[in-house]
Amino acid sequence: MNKVILVGNLTADPEVQDKSGKKVLKFTVAVDTYKGTEFIDCTAFDKLAQAMGDNLNKGSKVLVEGHLSVDKWVDKDGQNRKKLDIIADSVEFLSPKRVQQQEEEMSL
Repeated sequence: MNKVILVGNLTADPEVQDKSGKKVLKFTVAVDTYKGTEFIDCTAFDKLAQAMGDNLNKGSKVLVEGHLSVDKWVDKDGQNRKKLDIIADSVEFLSPKRVQQQEEEMSL
């Protein structure tokens, strides 16, 4: 089984990109752990990506359900590299819209 569930805050405003007709959103979630804060890279596609881009901003609290993806490659120095990424299957928006807007106004 490959299932990941995270609760945390977006580290930046979501910016949806269009790649060959497919909407893609790469985002990072700051997750508090007993050892401190971990920054987890995630990716959403199509309708989910667009919904996140339309409704969330930096600091929004989210619950991400998805699966782990591992990209492997060999860098220019011949070293094996890998990067972990969570592919989001669903994202629950935990911050009320009103609270998000108030936080945004306070930061101006």
